[in-house]
Amino acid sequence: MKSSALLLLSFIFAVAAHTQTSWLDDDFHRDSLGGTWQIASGQWKIVNTALQNRSTTYDDLIASTLYTFAQQSFSIRTELRGLRAGLFFCLDSRSSKALSQMVRFDEKSILTGYFNAAGEFTATNTFDSPVIPTNWTELRIDVDPTHRSISIFVNGAFCGKDTSLQFSSGWLGLEASDGLCEFRAVSVTSSKPRELPSPPQVGSMVSLSHLSFVASRGNLIELYHPEFQRTMTVDSSGTLVSSQIRDDQPAMPRRVLLRNRTFSISGTQIVIRDRDGAIVDSLSDHLVAPASLAANHDAVYVSDPGALAIFKFSADGTLLQTIDGSTVGGFKAPKGLAVNGSGALIVADFDRIIFLDEHALGTPVASPHTGGTSCTITWIAPSGSRPWLDLAPDGGAWQRYTNITSDPSGTYTITLTELKPLTHYSFRLSPMVRILPESEGTSKTFRFATSPANVSQMSMTRLPVLCMVYRTISFRDRYPKSVYPNVPDGRTLSAGDLEYLQRATAFNREFYFRNSGCKVVLDFDFYVVEDTLWLHEVGDTDPYWLSPNERVTRDFESAARTFGKKPTDYCGLICPYAWVNYPPRRTSALRDPSRKDSITIRQAVGGGTYGVPAPWKYGTTAGFTSNPFQDRFSRQDWLITHEFHHQIDALMDISGYPEYYHADQPWKMPGRFGEDFDFNAKIIRNAGRGWWLNLRFGTLYETTDEDHDGVPDNDPSLPFDEIRLGSNPHLSDTDGDGVSDLDEVMMGSTRSSSLTEKDTDRDGLQDNVDPEPLYPIDPTIQRLNAGGRLDDHPFGIIHTPGFDARLFLAWTDTALILGLESATPVNLLAQLDANNDGWFHGFDNYQLRILCTNDSASVADFYLRDCSSWTNSPKDRRDILQPSHLGITYEPTNTQENDARRRRLVVRIPSDQRHGLSLKPGKKLSVRFGVQSQTDLWVWDELFERNYMMQVELQ
Repeated sequence: MKSSALLLLSFIFAVAAHTQTSWLDDDFHRDSLGGTWQIASGQWKIVNTALQNRSTTYDDLIASTLYTFAQQSFSIRTELRGLRAGLFFCLDSRSSKALSQMVRFDEKSILTGYFNAAGEFTATNTFDSPVIPTNWTELRIDVDPTHRSISIFVNGAFCGKDTSLQFSSGWLGLEASDGLCEFRAVSVTSSKPRELPSPPQVGSMVSLSHLSFVASRGNLIELYHPEFQRTMTVDSSGTLVSSQIRDDQPAMPRRVLLRNRTFSISGTQIVIRDRDGAIVDSLSDHLVAPASLAANHDAVYVSDPGALAIFKFSADGTLLQTIDGSTVGGFKAPKGLAVNGSGALIVADFDRIIFLDEHALGTPVASPHTGGTSCTITWIAPSGSRPWLDLAPDGGAWQRYTNITSDPSGTYTITLTELKPLTHYSFRLSPMVRILPESEGTSKTFRFATSPANVSQMSMTRLPVLCMVYRTISFRDRYPKSVYPNVPDGRTLSAGDLEYLQRATAFNREFYFRNSGCKVVLDFDFYVVEDTLWLHEVGDTDPYWLSPNERVTRDFESAARTFGKKPTDYCGLICPYAWVNYPPRRTSALRDPSRKDSITIRQAVGGGTYGVPAPWKYGTTAGFTSNPFQDRFSRQDWLITHEFHHQIDALMDISGYPEYYHADQPWKMPGRFGEDFDFNAKIIRNAGRGWWLNLRFGTLYETTDEDHDGVPDNDPSLPFDEIRLGSNPHLSDTDGDGVSDLDEVMMGSTRSSSLTEKDTDRDGLQDNVDPEPLYPIDPTIQRLNAGGRLDDHPFGIIHTPGFDARLFLAWTDTALILGLESATPVNLLAQLDANNDGWFHGFDNYQLRILCTNDSASVADFYLRDCSSWTNSPKDRRDILQPSHLGITYEPTNTQENDARRRRLVVRIPSDQRHGLSLKPGKKLSVRFGVQSQTDLWVWDELFERNYMMQVELQ
């Protein structure tokens, strides 16, 4: 019976295989690639009948000549070997991974997702793999473009289904990342022959599946469809009026005229020329990959698929509006752009046409009512449409509402009743703008949280996070002492180190709570893993990084049980781990001074993060961050602030707020702010307060707030409350200084102004009129006249354990003069934002670092940081400024005769009109000052808060 069953099964498989049509079959039994494959990135070659790529980067691409169409399902099979090998498909171009789908291994996980037009990857799911592909492994992907889904199989075993296919047609490619990846065969099959889709007939509706060109032709619209290789003219309903075969795709306009000025795309910028052709300006704000231009009577529009947005500029180059496509669920790839006769924008957004009227570009407003049982939602949509709204509580089913009222302006309103208090709800709307086809017009999913039932309560989100510390690391598994006696054994964190880590989590808890306006609470569970972490469990290459591997996963499960929880109860995992560099990368690291062997064990990066979804077992519910704890300069409070912020970014993105700024790209965020802690605080503050309440992770929590000032009254489970701050829970402005208690709490990124004193810094200015209420510093800098004394221009005192450093600041027509006086030799850090537009903006940012000993001072740094690009990372230009440009004196001071040790450093920074440092009355700039008693690049005692830049004005 068993033999008969096997024969029957073999027969069934043979019949199934026979019914499949082959679209591609390549086993690489040749010496070279030939014309079948095109290398986009990486070093690909055929070696012993296998296609190989050895990469130190991620997502190298080689593309085939096979183009798949959106109307046909198909299966891709490949035999591969490599920890991070995979497949591209539905590629928009054979020369780039931008606008494509990808499935690849990540060791034992399978990662699925897509690349946007900027080449940035968005993960849509992760699945467990039955094997790690260190040996030959079959990966199969069944692609169903009609239902926007893919199914994943490894060695024939089903691993999961992803129903978020972003792109549905395009070329096929192979993917290689981070090491040697090999492919022995690749094939594509389908139940039907691969055929060019039949073009639509005149009078029928046009299928839109892969568009990048659109033009206005009076009341009609002209499109180019690459699948049909035709230009097609359609009316406003999408009905075909005429079509014409065209082999090449027409180009979108990259130059337009507005009010005698010509706007043209030049790389990642828009160049503006006057009527004589002279360049008068250039635009780069937020632009990533501008693709086309259009203009109406008063504005220029730029389609930017890289930024997934359309930007509106005035005739003088002012950015007026950023259109993010939220009304249609967000843009996919807005390449084509035109303006019709009525001034409405027409957008070719990959597989749909969108009509953007000026009055219909807003996002819906959800206004939960007090008491928690009702909410009013208003939005604008095309008049005459049949609006609907779908609503669902978290974990519940969608319910459609059509009892929606409207007014003549096209504003729609619905009041939802019988809601549950303190509950998350999601809603989506009928098309908020006109769109073709209409089935592609659902808005993105929006969220709101109902308020507490008791009106004296306030709500916030609590995010449970596990901080799991690996106390001991050993290198002896890889480097036995008998062979490598000079390599250190490893390291064990002391009780003081563990206490420091706990203080870091307490700092971060308060940092996020304060800067979110008391709307998000990080609830840390702190767990110490006593079992030794071995080097091979951290990684296989130098530099090392602890990934969420099997060891981490096992310990995560054990730690969660200790707290009576499941791993899925946490929204994030943070893993600090003991580390020692050998040889050290800086003198502050622990080290073996003999350095007699050539082994290097270095942690080259400060930490790493996977957001949600992440490529590990619990990656759909929890992100992952790991930080090496190298020495006392490891700055765990900063690492958690910054690295864990990537987890927050991912939580925001998956909750429907992709506009939350990225913590690695502060130059893309407008505003005046400084480095590190300052810009991370700014990111948190830029988020809407409601965003924190609407996160898809964590739990809503209520606590008492009798005076409705946004500060909790008395709740020891929170980082602070009114009782601990000494304020009155029954007064929204306890000290009556005109600044609310919440605004006092948020006066600084790491500290409050006084809630009980009207003049926090006691400088004679009440907090509501003091430009810097936290610091007793006059932000006006006076001119140093001929014969004047720098002693008459004090600026501030940096109080540190063991000594104080006095700062002086003045100016002349030719130099900004900075003085530093202390009893102990200290190093000086000065940052100047000469145009007062933010440290990460403009080509006007000066960094100065001077090292002082008992009898000499030397310049360690004096350079310009170029942050003039909104798309490229800043560049430190050390070729423009020279230490010899500075005027420096360092000598004993006579201001305190009883202390002959006191010395004064005076630095004259010359004016530089080219880079913003013009010196004249009324000039505003931002400054940051720090000192340190020992040399390190990272740790400074600062005059203000960490990384804060104060605005000063020359008078």
